[in-house]
Amino acid sequence: MTALTIFTTFLKGFTALWALITVGISSALVHKFNDLLRPYVRASGFSQGNAVIAAGALSFLYFAITVVLIFAAPRSVLLSMIADVICLSVILLLSLGSMAALTDVNAAFRGCRGDIVFCALGNTTLAVGWCLVCLILIILSLEVIVTLRRYGGSLSTWRTPFNELVNHGPSDAGHSKESRRNDDAQMSGSDAGMVGGGRPEMVQRV
Repeated sequence: MTALTIFTTFLKGFTALWALITVGISSALVHKFNDLLRPYVRASGFSQGNAVIAAGALSFLYFAITVVLIFAAPRSVLLSMIADVICLSVILLLSLGSMAALTDVNAAFRGCRGDIVFCALGNTTLAVGWCLVCLILIILSLEVIVTLRRYGGSLSTWRTPFNELVNHGPSDAGHSKESRRNDDAQMSGSDAGMVGGGRPEMVQRV
């Protein structure tokens, strides 16, 4: 593995851990909110907090599975660039939307006029949630920029996992190199045969 693939793999593992932390803090926020409103309503339906939980859980599952596949099946089609970009884009949009919705009600967390724990959980959820969005955006941008600048946008490039792309090039690059070697070997063999077959005739003529 190159330094770039080690960095991206570490970044994905760290993002999975960060997403799990986001789920835990946002779950505590929703639970605390429901406790505050329990005397008045049975369930608050804090949709903004639940959206953050869903986005964080989806992010954790995706990055955890991705890291496992990188070591267990590095050439899996599930790790291909096209699949990775699509999944990362969907997760980024979901995370961005959930955090935008929670930010829209951040006035409830300012000044801590109500419960101090609730305000602290709300502000912490905002911080870790936006950090998660930034991590996903960094991973997506890094992979797309490196791929387009170094390897172009061919179909074989997008079918290749990012780590394999950096380490070995596009999926058909190895096949093309091997075919070139075979062609060179065949040409050299035919040339040797022509030279070897021509010498006796030249000797006889002389």
